[in-house]
Amino acid sequence: MREANPCLRRGLRRAVGGDRVGCSNFYGKAVTQAWDRVHPRLIHRAAWLDDEGELPLIEGALIRLEVEHLSKDREAPAVWLRSSKTGTTDADVDRAWQAFLRRFDLEHTFRLLKQTLGRTKPRL
Repeated sequence: MREANPCLRRGLRRAVGGDRVGCSNFYGKAVTQAWDRVHPRLIHRAAWLDDEGELPLIEGALIRLEVEHLSKDREAPAVWLRSSKTGTTDADVDRAWQAFLRRFDLEHTFRLLKQTLGRTKPRL
């Protein structure tokens, strides 16, 4: 059986290779890696059809989040997050993954409530 929350004692620390290790109440250990000033390769001109020049560079931060487990001890795949902010700090990275996990919790709570109330099917 797993401890209630093994991360509470550890807090936040710097891991090897620039990874950031934190803890989450519901998901256990959370490891993040972040890259700043990364831009996607734009290959389609859909939004820039009228522009004659080169496609713009849209820089931002790329964050890879990996948590220890999901609810009911299910295995969690890594999640990639993108922020449009450049010059991100460790605090920005922490805020981004914590906000994502909070939003994840809220979305699944509403999904559960809708299923419980039978609101998943349209009324005809």
